[in-house]
Amino acid sequence: MNFAIIGTGIAAEVHAKCIEEIPDTRLIAVSSPTEEKVKKFALIHNCDYYTNYMEMIERDDIDVVCITTPSGIHAKIGIDVAKYKKHLIVEKPIDISLENANALVKACHDNDVKLSIIFQRRFSDDIVKLKKMLDNGKFGEINFGAAHTKVYRTQEYYESAKWRGTWKMDGGGALINQSIHYVDLLYHLAGPVDEVFAYTAT
Repeated sequence: MNFAIIGTGIAAEVHAKCIEEIPDTRLIAVSSPTEEKVKKFALIHNCDYYTNYMEMIERDDIDVVCITTPSGIHAKIGIDVAKYKKHLIVEKPIDISLENANALVKACHDNDVKLSIIFQRRFSDDIVKLKKMLDNGKFGEINFGAAHTKVYRTQEYYESAKWRGTWKMDGGGALINQSIHYVDLLYHLAGPVDEVFAYTAT
């Protein structure tokens, strides 16, 4: 199975290493608008590179595309990829708006391609064990679940890429970027969800 990656940031490196560890899979192409970065990435991972992802996804030999770009363009790129009948692995969050997320889901459904969003914490050993125990009724009926997390990112983290921490590309702050993992775990372990509400304060 042949993979391609759109984006060359921190997450792209993780995806590339994982692809290289899976038997019978190859990373054959990567795309990023910054030629210097994408060329270096391609050299390290021994694959072709493109500065225009549309040119890359026209290839017939790509089966799966990983999207590791800023969150605010996940759906836009994903919809383009789905139209070329490529399966999709998208970094979390799926996008920064429900409208865009729904549009991506619809595009994948309409083009009969699979869509997977990265929530790797579901596969931690302790979570896998807990999920199995819950499914087997070890704790009886679950009536309440809570997640408390303290997330910290240095100023250097936000300065490492101009899109980080912005409404336009990051969708806000720690809730949608980091704490989303714990929201997902609540859903994974105690879902499905019937109703959502929130309290906020300043």
